Amino acid sequence: MKVLSGTTNMLLAERLSQCLNAPLLVRTIKRFPDSEAYVRIEDEVEGERVVVVQSTYPDERIVELFLMVDALKELNAGEIDLIIPYFGYARQDRVFLKGEALSARAIARRVEVDVSRVYTINLHKAYITEYFERAEAIHLSVMPELGRYLAEKGAEVIFSPDKGALPYAKEAAEAASLPYDHLNKRRIDAETVVIEPAETSVAGMKVGIVDDIIATGGTIRTARRQLLSQGAKEVFVAAVHGLFTSGALEKFRSEGVDVAVTDTIQTPVSRISVAERLCKAILEG
Repeated sequence: MKVLSGTTNMLLAERLSQCLNAPLLVRTIKRFPDSEAYVRIEDEVEGERVVVVQSTYPDERIVELFLMVDALKELNAGEIDLIIPYFGYARQDRVFLKGEALSARAIARRVEVDVSRVYTINLHKAYITEYFERAEAIHLSVMPELGRYLAEKGAEVIFSPDKGALPYAKEAAEAASLPYDHLNKRRIDAETVVIEPAETSVAGMKVGIVDDIIATGGTIRTARRQLLSQGAKEVFVAAVHGLFTSGALEKFRSEGVDVAVTDTIQTPVSRISVAERLCKAILEG
């Protein structure tokens, strides 16, 4: 077995290489002056099982992925396993308006070409795996890792930011042997929104909030402020995928938010690794 890293998840690929005791392939990935991608694999892979690590985000990394798999096939690699740490385009998981592209399905059906297995982590909706028609699709959740991380920080209860994400809080909390609840968003007037616990009092408590994705971070920041105003002693935030769009990370820092995400997307606050969870699944596969 060998590991091939694209340009999106090099740290995770290195950790997987160590965990699997599988060497990282030497490769060249670069851009021509017109921004077209170039990929060359410099090691021998004939007959080898190769684990490719590449997210489908941002857009240009999808082309890199296509070329990486094509290069492996050109070198007569054996089975190709694809790890997509962050599955871009997953949030358009169904058609809302006539004529829309179903982007989650479109990406799934294209990246699975020439691949035996596809590993995804905390998809926006788990049923997206049904869009893979050729490759075996394995969906993993790392909410237990988030729960244990928050417990180590001292969290005494774990919340999801809304009722829809309550299964995340439940999974994280059960792994850490902690109680859980969800937050409710209540509109006071046209300009005032209050976010408060559904049932659990947070007065004097250290609180953890979990979610699958942090994009702009607006809801999380508002929830944290509300929890502190309701007497929470401290609030810790943990999420799987840290997109941090629109300057979100800078806003978190300016407000002193204690936030951690995984290494599905490499960020300055990627304090939780998914490597061991992936390693176990690959070795079992």
